[in-house]
Amino acid sequence: MTQTTTGISVPGPDTAHPREVIEFIHIHDASVVRQVHEQLIGLGIDIPEPLNNVFVSKIKNLYIVKKDWLWSTSAIDYQKANAELHTFNQSVSFELAGVHIPRNRKALEECIVYEEIKLIPEPKNKFDPNAIQVTSAAGTLGHVAASDCASILDCMKFRHRAFIDLFLEIDGYLDVYGQLYYHDPADEYPLNEFYSPETSSLPENGHGKV
Repeated sequence: MTQTTTGISVPGPDTAHPREVIEFIHIHDASVVRQVHEQLIGLGIDIPEPLNNVFVSKIKNLYIVKKDWLWSTSAIDYQKANAELHTFNQSVSFELAGVHIPRNRKALEECIVYEEIKLIPEPKNKFDPNAIQVTSAAGTLGHVAASDCASILDCMKFRHRAFIDLFLEIDGYLDVYGQLYYHDPADEYPLNEFYSPETSSLPENGHGKV
């Protein structure tokens, strides 16, 4: 947290989770946000461009639609520094199902790109014993799409962490994709030679190597 002369503690844009910074900008009045923004600049604090754009939008328009900024801002740099992504040597993408259910949609609107998520197998699910529930700190987000469940369960046998990789909303229709990082001891090729999380570009087999 950064203390400003306004007396308000601000999540440091250079170190805090980007979701926390966007939440701060969302809940505070534009005049306060302007003062904080000016003081951060005066203190020489490096404000990443995506977050600086959120500050500027709030100052200019007097409000922001939090969901829009969360879904267009990536926390991958934060996760690289804090989630030890470099320790994984495989990555596979998957689609989330059930994202249009109102309670799931509401929880998703509190999530940012590269929000960490939990994958919870549901072997007693009466519809599909391979079902995998997807949750975050905001609540239940949906399930792994049925077509992806078998491969994701196989990857979950290894040490792993999962994140939201992409929100795609067109004319009110929402698609959400996740990324599962895992470590396969049998394969020691580095993931970043094959996979760039910033572009979500995966090889044809859907896997990359850390």
